[in-house]
Amino acid sequence: FENRGRIFPIHRSYKFNPVIVQKGGKTESVRTSFMRHDLDDWERAEEVTTPYAESQIERFSPASRSFVEIQSRRDLEILEKIYANSVLLGDDSPDGWNVHYATEFSMTNDSHLFRPPHRWEEEGYRPDEYGRWLTGRWCPTRDLWAGLDVDLPDDSMSARRMRSATRPYDRIPIPRADVPKGVILSRDAEHWMGEEDIAGCALPLYQGIMLRRFVPSARGWVSGTGLAAKWDHRDRDYATWSPQFLIDSNVARRSSEDTTAPEQAKIGYREVARNTEPRTFISSVLPSFPCGNKVPVLRIGSGKGGTGMANIVAALNSFAFDWLVRRRLGAATLNWFVLAESAVPRPAAMPDMRRIVGQLNLSAPVFGAWWTANDGGGESGLAALREGERMRLMTMVDAISAVAYGLDSADIRHIMHRTDLPKDMISPGHTDVLQPTGFWRVDRDKDPELRHTVLTLIAFQDLQSKIEAAGGDRERGLEAFLNQNDGEGWMLPETLRLADYGLGHDDRAQHPQPVAARLGPRFYDWQLAQSPEERWRETRLHARNLLGAKGYGALLAERIERRLAEGKPYLDLLRLTEDHERRLAGEAGQVAMLAELYAREVPDPPGWWDWITTLRADGHLPDDRYRDLVDELRDRKLLTETEHAAMLRGAPPPLLIPEGEATPLAAEPRQPFELRSQSDTDPGDLFE
Repeated sequence: FENRGRIFPIHRSYKFNPVIVQKGGKTESVRTSFMRHDLDDWERAEEVTTPYAESQIERFSPASRSFVEIQSRRDLEILEKIYANSVLLGDDSPDGWNVHYATEFSMTNDSHLFRPPHRWEEEGYRPDEYGRWLTGRWCPTRDLWAGLDVDLPDDSMSARRMRSATRPYDRIPIPRADVPKGVILSRDAEHWMGEEDIAGCALPLYQGIMLRRFVPSARGWVSGTGLAAKWDHRDRDYATWSPQFLIDSNVARRSSEDTTAPEQAKIGYREVARNTEPRTFISSVLPSFPCGNKVPVLRIGSGKGGTGMANIVAALNSFAFDWLVRRRLGAATLNWFVLAESAVPRPAAMPDMRRIVGQLNLSAPVFGAWWTANDGGGESGLAALREGERMRLMTMVDAISAVAYGLDSADIRHIMHRTDLPKDMISPGHTDVLQPTGFWRVDRDKDPELRHTVLTLIAFQDLQSKIEAAGGDRERGLEAFLNQNDGEGWMLPETLRLADYGLGHDDRAQHPQPVAARLGPRFYDWQLAQSPEERWRETRLHARNLLGAKGYGALLAERIERRLAEGKPYLDLLRLTEDHERRLAGEAGQVAMLAELYAREVPDPPGWWDWITTLRADGHLPDDRYRDLVDELRDRKLLTETEHAAMLRGAPPPLLIPEGEATPLAAEPRQPFELRSQSDTDPGDLFE
């Protein structure tokens, strides 16, 4: 029972649970009913209860043995289907997602580490373009443009040429991709600093209110503390962080459990949640900023990569997962034991969602390393900043996730029950007849044809038709759904007649209603003006600025390793044949890349040595850089001092040739091989 009728003198949202037991016998199933409000329901218990078998308790809650709060037999049928086609979120077996749960900073015990931004700014810290606060030698950007020989009028304000870019890059006179590597701009682009001049760094502390679904910077702190704190809505077109507290970056790194993955991103979610809100599970991919204990962190283990993180956050933010969590959640806190036993689609059931999640969630410059590590997220795509484009992509996420769960049209319609009601029927006077945990609250102020819930039903039907056209082949159907409209996927309908889909409850549903035009253009003009090549160069520059030379070299090694695993061409990265990539990496980056590949044993050691020999012979690894590489291998304890000295004298590593038989490198190389070009269709033997 929920205490809406104030049966007990406690808050009306509290729930209590009467249990009737009888001594003797063995219980095979329990008659259950949840979220009841009327005591008269006891008089018709047969009508409102649903048998809940012991085997279902074991299947849905193998560790906690808890009940899932179903509302009907139909709920139970859908739960059975979901769990039959899924794995548990907490499943760390090879069949699972290998999700690792953690909390980072206690808002109570670690509070001595937090200081408000103005305290840091008093000490010379200034917010930069990546959401950090830096101190060091900040200089006016007019000095930077003068040093780059950029022609500017005398008046610094009129010198800003409005460019085809988002803030703050619309305020600088050249494309951001053309600013030299290692140059860090302030958030307002009024100042700059070289990476070598950074003296200190502070990072935003995440609190739950700061994130929304697929939005890592949804709100910014204005004033106040605790429950009296005031927060404003952030401009989605310009991702900035305005936290209540900052933490020294060195403290944050020592205290966090961040992995060494070069994309340096993680999934955070709001721990405070209710199953009677528009949405219960709210998560986003976050940059590697520290999180308070009300923003638990989920990381994907090794072997899943950027695709795994994109796919799992897509599934977690879907209506199907939310519907399941709403039935598992019995309080206002999403503890890990609740989520660990929640079902998520099997990894193999989800297509590659990097592009869609990237467009929705990872448009800020701070995610440049993620995009670079994932070679552009699988495919290039413009950031989804405007309402219509975000709606389109989120409905695609929901339709795909529902299919991955094995749900059909009847199932998804049950989950979206009565979300197509007219606005005047979802009002304070009518809500008592609606399910307390239903999704009717989502976009309730909009006409039905513009709601996320209703458009999800339309997108799901399109996806189902693609699967049926493919003879029931789900993989081919998903591919057709994602690749229609010249590879951009499903599109919002220009007009929608709800009655054609069996939806709607008033006369409006019988007539076509405009949809796409009312939600507005998909992109801003400045987005369309920027070429894909410029966008990609800028993304890699951000990655280089965030990671530094050695970090960027490790990122290149990560990209090579992934391409090798996927059978894709990699020689352009290995040889740094692209001018822009070579300038970004520099000598230090190339050395770090080669050392990282050796440390990870990407090729076998003899193959690695042949690799290095050929790179030197082709002029891609000069002698001075080769010496740096040998020094780096020694510093990483990958070579002994004896091996290091021998290699500097020109000998190959002793592991290749018996001791005493090493020959100078100038002699004919051992079994040379050709670094030949590759194609997508015939990658060949990767180390032949």
